[in-house]
Amino acid sequence: MSRLGGLGVAAVISFSLLLGTGIASASVKLCVPKREGAAVLTPKHGKCKRGFRLAGLGAEGKEGKEGRSGPEGKAGTAGFSGSELETLKSLLPHLKFIDAGVGGKPTVQFSGLNVQVVNGEG
Repeated sequence: MSRLGGLGVAAVISFSLLLGTGIASASVKLCVPKREGAAVLTPKHGKCKRGFRLAGLGAEGKEGKEGRSGPEGKAGTAGFSGSELETLKSLLPHLKFIDAGVGGKPTVQFSGLNVQVVNGEG
C-alpha cells in the first residue's frame, strides 16, 4: 500500500472514531451530492457548489411524522397456552386422519406411541 493510501485509510478510521465516540458535532459539514454516485465534498467558506447540499454530521434531525398503522394481525390460537400448543404439535407426527378408513368411516390412526383411554370416573 502506498504512503498516501495508508494516510487515507488512517484518516477514514480517525473520522469514524470521532463520529462513533460523539466527539464530532453538528459543526462537521459536508457537501452531499444531489446526483447518485458523485463524490462527497468539503464546503468552501461554508457553502457548496451547485448540485450539492450542505449537510451537518452528528446532528439529530427533527422528528418525522407518525407512520400509518399496519394491517390487522391474524388471530392466534385461542385457549391454548404455549406449553399446551407445543404438546399438541409434538403429537402431530403420530396422528393420521383417513376419510374412509375402517368400515368406510372416518378413522384416526395413532402410530409410534402407546394410547391410554381413561373413562373419566377417576
